[in-house]
Amino acid sequence: MSLTKVTSDVLEARYTDAAVISGTTGTISVDWSAAAVYKMNASLTGATTLNFTGFVKGQVLTIHQLQGAQTVTLTSDASSSSTFYKIGADYDGSSDPNILQVECLDDSANALFAFTTATIATSTTI
Repeated sequence: MSLTKVTSDVLEARYTDAAVISGTTGTISVDWSAAAVYKMNASLTGATTLNFTGFVKGQVLTIHQLQGAQTVTLTSDASSSSTFYKIGADYDGSSDPNILQVECLDDSANALFAFTTATIATSTTI
C-alpha cells in the first residue's frame, strides 16, 4: 500500500495562500476560501465592517497590519446568525499595527467564531 504525502501544494488556497485587503472603510468582504492570511494594505480611514464569507469549521484566518483608530465590526454571510466570542484585549488601532486572528468554530446557518487582537512589533524574544 502506497501512502500519499500531503504537502502545501495539494491543500486549498484557504490553508496556504496570502492576500491583500485594500479597502479602508465601509463593508469589506473577506473570503476565507481565497487565503489563510490577509495583509491590510493601508490604515483604516472610517468605521469598518469585515464581512466573512467562504469560512469552514476549524479554519483560522489571520489579518495583519490592521491599524487606524476606527471601529471595526465583524460579521458573516451565515444564513441565520453569526456569533463572535472575543478572547483577550480590545483592538487598539491608534498606534502600532495589530493582528486579528479568527477561528471558525461552527460553519452552520448559525455560524460561531472566536477572535483575538493584539498589537504587533518585531522581536526575537518572547
